[in-house]
Amino acid sequence: MSNASFLEDILPFSNTQLPSEDRFFIDLVGITYPDKTYKVHWNVDDSPCYVCEYVISGEGNVICGGEQFFPKGGDVYILPPHMQKDYRSSPSDPYKKIWMNVGGSLCDALYEQYGLKNHFYYPERALYNLFKSFFTLCKDYASNPKYVAFHGPLIIHELFASLAQNPEKQLSISSVYATKAKEFIDVNIQANLKTEDIASAIGISVSQLTRYFFAEYSTTPYKYYTANRFNLARKLLRNSALPVKAISHKLNFADEHYFSYKFKEETGVSPKTFRQQNYLDKTDFS
Repeated sequence: MSNASFLEDILPFSNTQLPSEDRFFIDLVGITYPDKTYKVHWNVDDSPCYVCEYVISGEGNVICGGEQFFPKGGDVYILPPHMQKDYRSSPSDPYKKIWMNVGGSLCDALYEQYGLKNHFYYPERALYNLFKSFFTLCKDYASNPKYVAFHGPLIIHELFASLAQNPEKQLSISSVYATKAKEFIDVNIQANLKTEDIASAIGISVSQLTRYFFAEYSTTPYKYYTANRFNLARKLLRNSALPVKAISHKLNFADEHYFSYKFKEETGVSPKTFRQQNYLDKTDFS
């Protein structure tokens, strides 16, 4: 398939090395430092793998499925099984790349479910660490195939999921800050937050935060926080045996009475009444 004299660090796997190879298998994994003569050709019948490659530096020339592209440093391409593939180095700037050839029904399902079919080229993807993690996994645990068979698909799943995201959708500054605020609230939903705390955490003013958040989510950050905080309270009342006092403490309310007052203000019923109406075991937890 290849024709060149160049440096490569390749890790081969036999067809039966991993358990359940029909579900997931590894053909080859490697890091290649090609020269200007480097080229690889796969026929339809001899390409059972997904050729997944991250270009570290330089430039290549790839043809797959009638599509030609010229990947450069920071780009990723995925060439699916049972397709003719040709890829080679740029003669003037041979590319350095890290790659894995993988396959199996699990890869097929992920490739299909994430909508990657007939889309080969993914420019400017910061995914080097995923490729390096896969290479390191295969190198360090080659003698433990069960470990590789378990963790390898997790990395492939993350890779395909990352490629399914659309990097061409450029977020505005307001969207970036609104997203950061939402993430901060979600992580700290059990804390006693004020709008000032959220604004300070992401480095903007309260007025900017409120404006940006409303534009993105059609609500204020405090209303979003309050609604989700009481959603968590409902979940705890419905699905746990924690006393109301313990729930109020867990959600960082000043005391049980204030929690009960705010809960009724938000939901129309007291925590005790809500639990009696929704908890299957109707036990009195007051």
